[in-house]
Amino acid sequence: MTKTYKVISILIISITLIWLVYAGFQPKWIKWELMTAGGIHFIMSFIINRQYHNWEYNYLGIIHGTLMVVLMGWGYFFV
Repeated sequence: MTKTYKVISILIISITLIWLVYAGFQPKWIKWELMTAGGIHFIMSFIINRQYHNWEYNYLGIIHGTLMVVLMGWGYFFV
């Protein structure tokens, strides 16, 4: 994986965590925001997973996949 993809991936994860802290202080969670954040991580998990050609651990892909499931599930079922 190139350095550009790693930096962009870490940047998107950081922005998501900052947004989650901000959204936690709001009086009400907004469904479309959670679903959109999950969709962004869905796309990023595909992009990051396509970069791996060898058998090695893909931590960024695992993080994006986990955030995708958590954010979309939380937005769909609990908000």
